Amino acid sequence: MNLETYTEHIAKLGEGPLYHEGNFYWVDLISGTFMSKGPDGLEKTLYENAENPVTSIVPGKDGFLRLTLANGFARYVDGEVVPEQSFQLSDPLIRFNDGKCDSLGNYWAGTMDNSEITPKGALYSLRPDKTVVQVLAGVTVSNGMCWSADQETLYYIDSPTKRVRAYDLDPISLTVSNRRSIFKIEEKDVFPDGMCIDLEGNLWVALWGGSAVLCIDPETGAQLDKIDIPCLKVTSCCFGGPSFDQLFITTASKDMTDKDWERYPDSGKVFKATPGVIGLPADTYG
Repeated sequence: MNLETYTEHIAKLGEGPLYHEGNFYWVDLISGTFMSKGPDGLEKTLYENAENPVTSIVPGKDGFLRLTLANGFARYVDGEVVPEQSFQLSDPLIRFNDGKCDSLGNYWAGTMDNSEITPKGALYSLRPDKTVVQVLAGVTVSNGMCWSADQETLYYIDSPTKRVRAYDLDPISLTVSNRRSIFKIEEKDVFPDGMCIDLEGNLWVALWGGSAVLCIDPETGAQLDKIDIPCLKVTSCCFGGPSFDQLFITTASKDMTDKDWERYPDSGKVFKATPGVIGLPADTYG
């Protein structure tokens, strides 16, 4: 897999990986740091706000990055974060988490209970006209999402369920039906987190507590591959690089014991692997 560390910043909770136009973006959600690494190899802090952190990043058709903050959708314009006033959360115990665009230009993002205990969260989709559709309710920790090439299947993770699920999706109304489990994590204290999809339609799922990224065939539920990561808490992944044959993998270092640090000294860094498959560029909002 040619696995290597890609960043030096040690994130407490690395999330939101995005590769776009030669730049890699990610966040340290606990410290509220939104960062980039460009072709020059320099790691830059673009924005920092621990009270209302950036939680996900997508490109926009207007050339500006689109974001979710803890409390709502936003744009990143000329170094400034500009909230979209059309939709903001009002409950301080709920925050946005993972988010991604589909091929139709909708920005999907889910919310979660800060305590990670009760199903108070939901999955939303921000349409290009800035209207918001609630797609799912009763979510505890909204995480990875991907879509089939025909946009008629949504793959989705609510982490405490320990399952990757699929839904039939109406791409026009953005309604879902026929929920089914396509993969379940059996190991104790291991949970599916963020994920991405490759050109062949297979899912790459980060394992929180599992020190790995799994490749899953969503049609059969078979595990096709596994990338072992020298970090206990693996959070998300995305494809990138000039040929989109590299997998960028975010990790976390929060709540690490001394023994954990001895075993996983690179925890919190971003890793880069070459898994032997081609991924897809990030879809854009708008």
